[in-house]
Amino acid sequence: MKTSKKIMLIIASLILTTSLCLAFGSCEKADLKIKVDFDSNGGTAIESVEVDKYTTLAQPADPTLAGYTFAGWYLGEEAYSFGSQVTQDMTLTAKWTPNEDTAYTVKHYQEKLDGSGYEEVAADAETLHGTTGENTE
Repeated sequence: MKTSKKIMLIIASLILTTSLCLAFGSCEKADLKIKVDFDSNGGTAIESVEVDKYTTLAQPADPTLAGYTFAGWYLGEEAYSFGSQVTQDMTLTAKWTPNEDTAYTVKHYQEKLDGSGYEEVAADAETLHGTTGENTE
């Protein structure tokens, strides 16, 4: 095939593609936007964002969760690198590390002499520390 015929074929193909794109609306810019959801996994909510395809995602403010330290955003089992180009819709999930110095209070109760129930003995209350989410003895 001669070079001029190849060029004419390429031009015709581009014109046809553009015509179809305009006729059916399939060339909208929405195809170039990526939605990123943030699952805070029990922590404070982080709003979803929409970014341009092939750009990098700005890291949002860290969520918070009482008794835990934020350990980063994960895509599946891998820590997400905010320097990576975004190429598809995704959900990033927060990972948490339990705090080891979580304060808790042990309250002591005594049965009332008349047998009508129990009452707290405030002077015997103890404030202790442990790891969030673990049982104590």
